[in-house]
Amino acid sequence: MMLFRQQAKREFRELRAQPRLPAGIRVEVGWDERGKHRLEGGRCIDISENGARVEIGEMVPVRTAIHLRFLDDVNFQADGIVRHSTGKGSIGVEFTQMMFCGSLVPRKQPPLPIRLATPIVATSVFLIAVAWFSDILPKWRPSIDRSASSATFTPSPFFTLGSTGADVQAVQGPPTASTSSTWSYGSSRVYFRRDRVIGWFSSRIAPLKVGADRVDPRETGAKAISRGSTAADVLALEGPPEQLAENVWRYGDSEIYFRDGRVVGWKSSLERPLRISAP
Repeated sequence: MMLFRQQAKREFRELRAQPRLPAGIRVEVGWDERGKHRLEGGRCIDISENGARVEIGEMVPVRTAIHLRFLDDVNFQADGIVRHSTGKGSIGVEFTQMMFCGSLVPRKQPPLPIRLATPIVATSVFLIAVAWFSDILPKWRPSIDRSASSATFTPSPFFTLGSTGADVQAVQGPPTASTSSTWSYGSSRVYFRRDRVIGWFSSRIAPLKVGADRVDPRETGAKAISRGSTAADVLALEGPPEQLAENVWRYGDSEIYFRDGRVVGWKSSLERPLRISAP
């Protein structure tokens, strides 16, 4: 534990040693905590080539994987690892992957000796791990296995609301991490209740294959979204949302609010305007 703390402090000092620029930009911070996905607003205080300092007013443990989405018309997102955290909600983040204006930002390559040694070290660690776990792996069963009676496989290249876990795996593949209610695919999330999809968050870095039931506008006759519009109307005009949770559909920074399957309100941003009727 002492060695880990020393390494974490050393990595954080290296991160802080990089040239940093003051930012003051609003950000949206997402992370998993005790099997639940947290989504909080905050502010990026300063930023460097490979990291940032963010204040969100929440305690986030060191080594937590998080996703940052910059607001205020800044088209930038990043996945990262918390390297420093204070009880006052200030965290130091090291970026692991960045996306600007929809394109991945290339990372600087490490020195050549490190690049050559990395696959050798990784292979050695893998072989040692396999040997050590050889007695455990045959007894282990993933928590995401589903019984044949509940599996409803579909040839569709997408999944949507109500799809089973088997449907999602058939389309998206095995998750990178999972609980009984949340599956993770990189920085994206799929939410379940009783083995049925009830929502998702699809990041631009690791997009989900959602939207099997997009509707042709000619079928609904919808020309714009208004109060009382149905989910089919919204799907016909906007397509599947990037984020769906309870009664809120999100498209970028824009949001549409539902009640009993009907639109009751919305928030349309300049970056991602909605096709809405005149207010």
